[in-house]
Amino acid sequence: MVAGQNSGLPETPRVKALRRAAAGLIVLLWLAALCFPSLGTCRDGVTTWFDNSTVLFFGWAGAVSGMMGWYANLFLCRCVYFLASGRVPTLTMGLFTFLLACSSFVPAELAHNEATSEPLCAWGAGFWLWFGCAGAAFLLAIHGALHVAWAGRTSP
Repeated sequence: MVAGQNSGLPETPRVKALRRAAAGLIVLLWLAALCFPSLGTCRDGVTTWFDNSTVLFFGWAGAVSGMMGWYANLFLCRCVYFLASGRVPTLTMGLFTFLLACSSFVPAELAHNEATSEPLCAWGAGFWLWFGCAGAAFLLAIHGALHVAWAGRTSP
């Protein structure tokens, strides 16, 4: 199956509209995630929250410390693109989105500046909204794969 194709299954306008609505909901949740604290580091019992713009623009550098979660956004954008166009994101795309998002739980130290780094110890509401977006994309990809599998089987 080619990415975004539905194996020739009949698609109703209602199904395409639901996929577009799901894409819109994921985008709204992703934007809402930017309004809440996301990642916090701890030192001496005090939690310091990272500014979301720092996480958004410099999250790619987390790969240095083993945090690949930022890269889930690339797959998430692709899933949303497929949903917005009324197509099903592939199961692989949804799986990579979710697995990369899960890598955010790897114990890591985040650098505050050139001199200090602190252990990641808190995940705020912004993180959980973003993680929910990745989970929703994965579930929609699973639903699409099951729809293709069940619609293609022959009945006894």
